Order: sequence, then structure tokens, then C-alpha cells
Amino acid sequence: MSKTLIYDSSVSGHHLEYLHHFYERALELASRERQFVFAVPESFVERSQKLLWQKNENISFVYFAVPAKTGARWDSQNLSRLVREQGATDVLLSALMSFLPWLPFMLPRGVKVSGIVYMIYLYRWKKSGLKTKILDVLKYLLFRFSPCIGRVFLLNDKVVPRYLNKLYRTQKFAFLPDPVAIDAQSPAGEVRTELGVPAGARLFSHFGGLDTRKGTLDILEAVCAFPQVFRDDYFVFAGRVGKGLRERFYALLETARAKGAHIIVKDEFVAYEFLKNLAASSTAILIPYHNTEQSSGLIAYAAATGVPVIAPRGGLLGKLVKRYRLGLFIEDLQAQKVLTAPAGTAARALAIASALAALDAGTVKRAKTLIRGNDYLRDNSLEEFQKIAIEEF
Repeated sequence: MSKTLIYDSSVSGHHLEYLHHFYERALELASRERQFVFAVPESFVERSQKLLWQKNENISFVYFAVPAKTGARWDSQNLSRLVREQGATDVLLSALMSFLPWLPFMLPRGVKVSGIVYMIYLYRWKKSGLKTKILDVLKYLLFRFSPCIGRVFLLNDKVVPRYLNKLYRTQKFAFLPDPVAIDAQSPAGEVRTELGVPAGARLFSHFGGLDTRKGTLDILEAVCAFPQVFRDDYFVFAGRVGKGLRERFYALLETARAKGAHIIVKDEFVAYEFLKNLAASSTAILIPYHNTEQSSGLIAYAAATGVPVIAPRGGLLGKLVKRYRLGLFIEDLQAQKVLTAPAGTAARALAIASALAALDAGTVKRAKTLIRGNDYLRDNSLEEFQKIAIEEF
């Protein structure tokens, strides 16, 4: 009998979403000969209520408390303890990199672990310092030579796994699609009336787990710095505001609203259907990510609704936006019109403000006609994600 332990110490952002994807696949494969155990934090009980978790006698849950301070060592110790207690034969992690370097030295012998890597170091190689380069290579050498490491899934990049397998002389690196969990076939609804947004106003949406690395604060800073540019526009932030930026987020929100900005915030776990309707009702979807070395689930909404993203050029994110023609680049729009920035305005905020100020109806219309949404949806189907992540023995 095999027993797969699926572990995650977080249920924020995409973590809960991926756990549900894994659960649906486990339902297809679970039997007396193959069992699954989901090891998740206690907060999962409350957070999971908005999704359906059909019961199965061969799928079980174990819950654990997460201390205020965690890290790779704590997660590795906790996972190793649970593997022993549950008698797991293999492990699937939704964020493999966060367990390094400790996991290979703590996992019981004979247990194989596979997991997802989001940030692909090759895309930042040119701008990385010597120390970062050394650490990146050491991590991948650990993947290569650790007997406990099974498959290393690189999210949403088909080319890099082949290159890394050749470079490190292994077959451990594999492509994993960034799953599209929304129903792209059903028509999208309209949320402007619900949110109180006028039909003719520009609506910019930014959603998912809200975080500094996703440029959430940069957008608010842009609105605060140039209230005259955005006086007729509406911004919607939908998703849980991360703890690390919560105080700054709400301080900027108050400042922006005091200057007359129209900003709507839904600080909660938001259903896929609402996000799809929000995307479809938007002028553009804002994804001014700092970490362009990885993919974004938001580009799936551009593919499904035909609404362009506004993204930074470069990295894996820029590569995907360009390949599937999913939107416009901040740098290209910014070059058309540069605003005079107030003293102290951050460079990222200025770039976003300049890009949105230069955006006109004609540019948006042309971007929409180029989107290769069906190609992206086909290449990143949820079913393919599930089959690759959890293979049928």
C-alpha cells in the first residue's frame, strides 16, 4: 500500500487553491491500495469552507498548529514528524524550495518527496550577485544529488526543465502547468453595478493574495501620487491583504481616498466566479510584480476573459505575456507619456502611473484582439496540472 502525504503550512493565496486541486485528483485515485493524507494548519478548517471537499474513506486530514515564527527548519522537522506518524511512502509539497536546505537531511530514508518551484533562478541570473548565484546553484545541486528528491516541478515553463536536466545530468526537473481553475466556457457576468462603478469609467483590478512582491503597494502609491490622473478611474483590490503589508496598505488606502480616489477593497477569500466576473468587467488587470521570475495565476483570467494584463517586461512572467499576447507592458506604455512626479515618489509607482495615464481605449482594443486565450487555457488546463502533479501508479 502507498500513502501520499500532501503537506502545506499555509492556506493563504494560491495554497488553498492548490490543496483543493490535489484533493480532487486524490478522489480519482484513492483506494485501499493508495491512500492520501493532507497535513495542513488548523486555520484550514475555517478557510476551506468555501470549497467542496467530498469525503472519501481513503483520504484523511491531520492538523497542526503553526507558531508565530517558522522557516525551512521548522517546516522540515514538522513534515518529517508527520511522515513518521502517518507512515507515508511519498510526499507532495506545494512549495518545495521553502524546505531547503534541511529537508533532505531530516526525511526518513526511503521516502520520496516531490514539489513545486515557482521562482526560476535562470531568469534572474544576469542581475543576481555572486552570493545569490552560488546559493541558487547549491540548491539545485541539492535537488540533483539528494536521494529523497523525486520530481522538481517548475511552474509554467516548458523550456527550462529540459535545459536543467541537461545541465545537471538528471531527469528530476519537469514542467508543470499553472492551473486554470476557472470555468472559461461559461459567459462572464458583470460586477460594475454591484460595485457601484459607472459603465463608462476605467476599472483596474488587482486580485488574488495581495502582497508587496505583487506590486500591491506600488499601485496604491501611484494613485496617491497622481490623484488628478485617476480622478475618474476605479480600482478594485480583491483578496486577502498579507500580514506583512496590512498596516501600510490601509494607510495608503486612507490617503488615496482622502484625495478623491475611487478604491474598492474586498479583503477576504474571493470565489473564482466573482474574480472571473471582475476581470471581465475591467479595463485591464494590473500585475506589476516585482518577482517576474515566476508565473502568475492572474494571466489565466486575461486568457479566459479577453481582458489584457498590464505587466512588467522581462522574466518568465513577461515571456508568458508576450508568447500568448495576454496584455501590455508597463515599460512600453510608460515610454509614451512620462508624468512629472512629486518629490519622494517611488520609481515603481511612477512607472505604473505613467503607464495607466498613457493607456487609451484604442490601445486596450488592439491588445484585446491579439490575446491568444484559447492557447493559454489549453496549455494550462487544470486536468493536466493534476495528472502531472499526482501520477497514476
